[in-house]
Amino acid sequence: MELIKIVKGEDKEIAIKIINISTGDPFDLTNKVLTGVLKASSGPNVIIPNSAFVILDALLGKIKMTLGDAVTTLLAPGPASFEIVMVEGPDIKIVQFQNVLEIKARI
Repeated sequence: MELIKIVKGEDKEIAIKIINISTGDPFDLTNKVLTGVLKASSGPNVIIPNSAFVILDALLGKIKMTLGDAVTTLLAPGPASFEIVMVEGPDIKIVQFQNVLEIKARI
């Protein structure tokens, strides 16, 4: 995934395709409930609610994650990572995207 730049206080939509890193196959998101966590290099972690995710194509692992201005305002400037937590019944899977975000201060 390319580096994504986010300015604090802006709305940001991020298109994501989740694949199995071992096989390269898309991850099937059918019946999954998605949440997440943004992890800045400094400052608090920020929860990404289920309402921030739209599954565009479940079989191809395609989603859209929308971070509203209220969320991006909480992020400390600098590199950041995020996790997507996928839940289906008792099964939980976590996908990590390390150092793919660059948070910029608003000028």
